[in-house]
Order: sequence, then structure tokens, then C-alpha cells
Amino acid sequence: MSSKILFYSGKNNCAGLLAEAFAAVKCPDGVEVFSAGTASKQLVDAAVKVMQGKGVKIFPEKFKPLEDLPDSGFDLVITLCRKTCQNCSVFPGNPVVVNWDLVDFGDSGEKKQLLTKLKRVRDQISGLIDDLFDRGYFPALVQAVDNSRIILDSISEAVIAHDFNRRIFYFNRAAEKLTGYQRHQVLNHDCHEMFSDGLCGRQCQFCGDGQVPAQDEQCRKTIQITDRRGKKRIVEMHVNPMFRPSGEPIGV
Repeated sequence: MSSKILFYSGKNNCAGLLAEAFAAVKCPDGVEVFSAGTASKQLVDAAVKVMQGKGVKIFPEKFKPLEDLPDSGFDLVITLCRKTCQNCSVFPGNPVVVNWDLVDFGDSGEKKQLLTKLKRVRDQISGLIDDLFDRGYFPALVQAVDNSRIILDSISEAVIAHDFNRRIFYFNRAAEKLTGYQRHQVLNHDCHEMFSDGLCGRQCQFCGDGQVPAQDEQCRKTIQITDRRGKKRIVEMHVNPMFRPSGEPIGV
């Protein structure tokens, strides 16, 4: 099975496009590389120009908004500025997220100034990509993700996590067995789109006002769900809120 890397540069920033191009050259076989974000034509044209100076071809058509990427999940996400890292959502598959905190240069300045800033960022990214693949960081990060997935896939209880928009970002093997769905079929989808009664039998707070639970708030209830084959199943559901280390709520 291949590994997937996403370089995410957020809005009005083409650094992800540069990182994807460098990584596509350096990555080993079996690794798929993606980039996401938005950038003006001025930024994309400037990116093409500075990468020509390194002899690396970039493909602007592959640079897409985050919501247009595949839903099957990533193993590693690298954000390319602090603002993007702080504002990003939980990614499908719950991958390791690393922030490189590069300059957020935007569209400001004259063309010559923009090219100068972009060359500096290009060279930073080139060095970081070399370190990622040449110093063993990439396999170590992917192994960390694999280890956590092995543990969660080995337990008998279904583990399903979604954000406060009900968008599913984690789905373990027991959840596949319980519901009849494969994880790639449900990741990044609203649970009400996938399950006719929702994962909660339409009995949780996300079916109402969407209020965020308190950090120590937990609940347990018996509900009925409908699996992929249309079979009704009675299950005991435990709901636990999830928070970042900073205390920011991210889902349940």
C-alpha cells in the first residue's frame, strides 16, 4: 500500500506547489505526493519561473483547494506556514501533521521583490525536502502513523471520530465490520450522508444546535443504526469529546 504526503499552504500561498514538485523528484517508489491551497495567477507564474532556475518542472493544475483532494486520507501532512497550521482542520485518516513555518509572502510587493522572496522560500523547501527523505524522517513519521493505526485496528470496539460538522476523519477496522463500510468510503463525509439514521440514531447534539461539548463531558447510550446492507443494529455508543493539546475542541 502506498504512502500519501500532502503539502498544504493555505490561501494565497503557492509554497505547497513548490514542495510537491521537489518531493516528487526525491520521494521513493510507492509514495504519492499532493499539494493543496489557493494562489493567484501572479504567484503561480512566479513559482514556475523560479523553479525553472532549479530545473524542476511544476504542474499548477495539480494544485487544488483542500476540499477537492481525495477523501481516502493521508499519512503525513506538512503545513507550510504557522497561520495555515493554526487554522487547518483535522485531516482524513488523522495523519501526522508537521509545520515548517515558512514565510507567508502573499502577493505583496513588486514582481522583482516577489521573485526574490519566492527564491528564498524555494531554497528553504529544497533543503527541507532533502532532509525529509535523506535523513530518515519520512519513514519514521509514517511508522508512527502505522503504529497508532495498528493499535486502534486491533481493538474489538468500533472507533469512529468526526469533527463538529459531522465530517468523519477516523474509522477503524472494527467500525468497518460493524457498519459494512470501508474506511475509504466514509472518510471526509458527513455521517448523515453515509448512515440513514446517522451514527447516533439522530440522538446526539450534532443533530440539533451543534453545541460543542465540555472537555470532561461524556455520554453513553443505546442506539439503533442501519448498516450498509440495510440491517438494523442495536449498539451501545460512548461519546467522548476530543481536544488539541492547546485545549481547542476538534470533534468527538
